[in-house]
Amino acid sequence: MNIKNIFIGAMLTVTVLSGTMHLGNSVLSENNKTISRGSAAVSTDFQNLNDLAEASPIVITAQTKDEGEIFTYSDVEFTKTQIKVNDILRDETGLLKKGENITLLQTYVMEDPPVDKNEKVLLFLEKYEGKVIDELAFVVNGLEQGHFKIKDGEIISKSKKGKVKENTKGKNIDDVKQALSAVSYDENAETAEPMPESDKQKYILKMKKAEFTDEQITENLE
Repeated sequence: MNIKNIFIGAMLTVTVLSGTMHLGNSVLSENNKTISRGSAAVSTDFQNLNDLAEASPIVITAQTKDEGEIFTYSDVEFTKTQIKVNDILRDETGLLKKGENITLLQTYVMEDPPVDKNEKVLLFLEKYEGKVIDELAFVVNGLEQGHFKIKDGEIISKSKKGKVKENTKGKNIDDVKQALSAVSYDENAETAEPMPESDKQKYILKMKKAEFTDEQITENLE
């Protein structure tokens, strides 16, 4: 995916940016020390299941029996959870097998909720590429937007707000399968909404205060 539009609420060092900004090419985490969990925001705004289907190479149902492990990389907190793949609805990578355990990597922020113990979930995923961990891992596409709880066959969005939450109310796994059948994965899908000019200026000012170069700032706004 070519999603790089990001808005951050705190200054980060170049080390953190280069090491952890891309979780599935769409996430920049914020280490907010004033609360137990930080917050993060991306300009990726999925509207419905079709948007998620177009942007996600991997879609699975899964669950875990264990709590995730919290660890720190370059002063940013992450969680690493072993989840069991119950069903593979899509796998463009060919890396998954039904019944196996895989590593789910998440930023320790409110917008990237963990998979709760014994909870059955629907996840829209991407293969993680970066330096945070060396092992094969996967990340949730669009943070909470690509994360759903499954209860009695119905999917329940983990998003606190947004179009995905509104437009998936009452949907079930069959609706997900229908969306995946109707919409093919497009690795070049442009799913990010344009960043408002006011937010863009705030972003530029914070990046300059954090001593990012004009080239780095321009690259992340492309």
